[in-house]
Amino acid sequence: YFASKRALLDALGAPQGEKTRPEGRRAEVLGAALTLFLEHGYERTSMGAVAARVGLSKAAIYEYVQGKDDLFIQAIRAGLDDQTFGAFPIGPDGAWLGEGNTPQSVRALLTEIARWYLSPRHEQHRVAFLRVLLTEGIHNPAFAARFYERVVLETNARITAALMHLGCGPEPAVRNTALAFVGQLFSWVLMNRLLVPEVVPSGAPSFVQPTTRPEAVADWIVGLFWEGVPALRRRGDEPQGTNDRGTP
Repeated sequence: YFASKRALLDALGAPQGEKTRPEGRRAEVLGAALTLFLEHGYERTSMGAVAARVGLSKAAIYEYVQGKDDLFIQAIRAGLDDQTFGAFPIGPDGAWLGEGNTPQSVRALLTEIARWYLSPRHEQHRVAFLRVLLTEGIHNPAFAARFYERVVLETNARITAALMHLGCGPEPAVRNTALAFVGQLFSWVLMNRLLVPEVVPSGAPSFVQPTTRPEAVADWIVGLFWEGVPALRRRGDEPQGTNDRGTP
């Protein structure tokens, strides 16, 4: 008869004060749910397991979410907001936020981004998010849409802004180029981290081997992209100049 415990309390006329729950506790619930969803997937994660992880009853979880679908979407959103972009080296305005000095050329900027994305401390979350995206995105369109908006489009916007700071233009061409670069990073992780078998075949390329340094992979990806976009390469060599086609 009621979608949740909260709906039941509302129907009974529970005082407004009882609806208030500490945000810290809600964040704890979402954090625990995110961990379980990434480790076990949607189907194998139960509301009871989430409740047990944070020391609540199963009924108490419904004080924070309406159901399992709502918990999944909220947990993934929280993860995208807090983890995916919490340490991204470029701000919304294109300013450099990473370690060391601001890269002074296009190639140096792309190399820093690729090394950050493929670093061991971030790769685990990337692979987990992509795995959940592939398995659950079809059944949860809202999650897939949120992932594209919060990861793909925002990453692209920040890289575009950073490239514009280096003198690249016009913006539409830079935006398309940045999107191609983001796609190359995503594709590499998907193909060589998510789809690769646990035991790598002996004939597989060296970059697939788990012993390969992430920096070497990042440099290789940037080099390949660099050779494939000659206009970007020329602009990177002369950050403040323009070429006769007006492309980045």
